[in-house]
Amino acid sequence: MPVPSSHNSTLSDKEDAKKMAVDAMFKLEHGVEDKQKSKEVLPTLEQLKVLAFSGNTTSADICTLTTA
Repeated sequence: MPVPSSHNSTLSDKEDAKKMAVDAMFKLEHGVEDKQKSKEVLPTLEQLKVLAFSGNTTSADICTLTTA
């Protein structure tokens, strides 16, 4: 019986947390990846924030940003 994907990511997150606690190199590598990813998604997050507070947001507007 397959395990739901959300369950798999939870297990992976727990395993990664354990590795980060004991493996400094693992923590460093993932910290760099996380910072890069945050830089990549920041413009989209800023656009979503503007849309959320504009009051004229449609679900199509949000889908356009999140699938780009």
